[in-house]
Amino acid sequence: MAAIPKIAAATVKMLIGGQWREGEKTYEVRDPYRGEVVARAPESSLKDLDDALDAIRRLRVGGVIVNGTSTWRTDQLAYGGIKASGIGREGPKFAIRDMTDERLVVFNL
Repeated sequence: MAAIPKIAAATVKMLIGGQWREGEKTYEVRDPYRGEVVARAPESSLKDLDDALDAIRRLRVGGVIVNGTSTWRTDQLAYGGIKASGIGREGPKFAIRDMTDERLVVFNL
């Protein structure tokens, strides 16, 4: 069996308000198989959270994930673009609306 090459540990940065920044502290991310450090992730501070909330208030987007990645998803939440991006919203509420033909029927008795 061929030897598995070692991975150089990288320090990851946070993207807040369009700027990449390092955390005041970092914690080690370990490969569960080998136990080796594969990355050093930044630890967010309250100042980072305040800056993230300020950025969120300025954004006009369909969704924002703080302290996570775009691979995280829960089907109860609405997803999709706003303004001229995307083709609409996703999620149970919007799927039902998209698959329903709303009609008005008036009886004049």
